[in-house]
Amino acid sequence: MPNPPELGIDGFAIEMVYVAPGPFWLGSGGNEDGHFRAGGGSGPFLATESWDGCIANTTGCLWGASWSTISLHEHYPTGIDGFYSMKYSLSQQQYVDFLNTLTPSQANTRRMSGGNRSGITVSDGVHTTTNPYVANNFMSWMDGAAYLDWSGLRPMTELEYEKAARGPATPVANEYAWGSTSITRATGLSNAGQADEVPTPAGANANYWQNGNPINGPVRVGSFAHGSTTRAQSGAGYWCIMELSGNLWERPVTVGNATGRSFTGLHGNGFLTSAGHGAVEAWPGGGSSGITGATGSGSRGGAWYVDATGLRVSLRSGAALTDSNRRANHGFRGVRSLPAAVGG
Repeated sequence: MPNPPELGIDGFAIEMVYVAPGPFWLGSGGNEDGHFRAGGGSGPFLATESWDGCIANTTGCLWGASWSTISLHEHYPTGIDGFYSMKYSLSQQQYVDFLNTLTPSQANTRRMSGGNRSGITVSDGVHTTTNPYVANNFMSWMDGAAYLDWSGLRPMTELEYEKAARGPATPVANEYAWGSTSITRATGLSNAGQADEVPTPAGANANYWQNGNPINGPVRVGSFAHGSTTRAQSGAGYWCIMELSGNLWERPVTVGNATGRSFTGLHGNGFLTSAGHGAVEAWPGGGSSGITGATGSGSRGGAWYVDATGLRVSLRSGAALTDSNRRANHGFRGVRSLPAAVGG
């Protein structure tokens, strides 16, 4: 009997953080553009299990913009049920590993050009990067959706984004992800590109624009946390999820349009289309040809190319902005619902 063909098996790990079920606040009570607030009032909204997903300027509902009275899909992941979140935004090495598992045609669809600290290149069909530990930028919604489908995760919603940053804590007006309005900008790098890359000066806790940005791109994921840094010093969210304010924009599912509100939280199943697109038709941008658009997505949390006001947790100026382009300040982060919270 002939020997069976040899199989190569690769294992890929993604560090995840448990975000516990329970109520939390949406909006900080500050003056951020488009911020969430309690319907019929001006303060933040407490999302609890009794909330039915209504969005209206009425007591008991979420409000935040000049919408008509609307409602979320009954399975829209609000964050109340809890979830697991990637601790870091996607790194360049993680994306290289993904590309190297695809067919040449699929990889060609998902490959982006370099610049602004993106070091990904391809030679003889093998992808590598000179900045493996740095957050992966130039990610379109379609690139991120493909990665999440392949890895069995799903996109985060903008409500889950606020819970990931704030946790169950009482909001602070105009706060950043670490729960205060104090912020120190990174202006340089020590050991640039290495596993121990650290932003400078000492005490920096965010990467953003202020009359320029000498770093000119994202920094190593988790690089603000070291030694005995506190939550504020490391720029961490309540659950120690990193870089939710600054570095690269988060790309969550919006509540700002009908496509986003119809999201049900289905997970990726590990399979892409032959062209390299995510194949979950029910996700924003999805259709019979795969996820080829970005309607229903948005941007939250700021990036290295925006000023400090853009890093505020409750800022929603781009929360429903449909953007299908690859941009130097776009990253991606995925989540996974707790088993009892997966929608239909």
